[in-house]
Amino acid sequence: MKVLKKINAFSAAKVLGILGLINGVLLYIILKLTGDVSAAAMTATDVLLLIFVQGITWFAAAFVVALLYNLLTKYIGGIKLELADHEK
Repeated sequence: MKVLKKINAFSAAKVLGILGLINGVLLYIILKLTGDVSAAAMTATDVLLLIFVQGITWFAAAFVVALLYNLLTKYIGGIKLELADHEK
């Protein structure tokens, strides 16, 4: 059993930032496929801005969570991980 004591905050933030951008692009594609979204009254510029803001928000959220985890591990301990042994 290994204990995860530290998370690279920048790496975690990059991964979630990229996932946020992918999520935003998928949202944009869905909005385009459904036709005009008159109820939301969103233009293409609004949706592109949403994608950008969503990526930044996910990046910041992951960064903050990783930093908090790194600060609190000395008080609460790390996460215990059981890694599988791969037999060849």
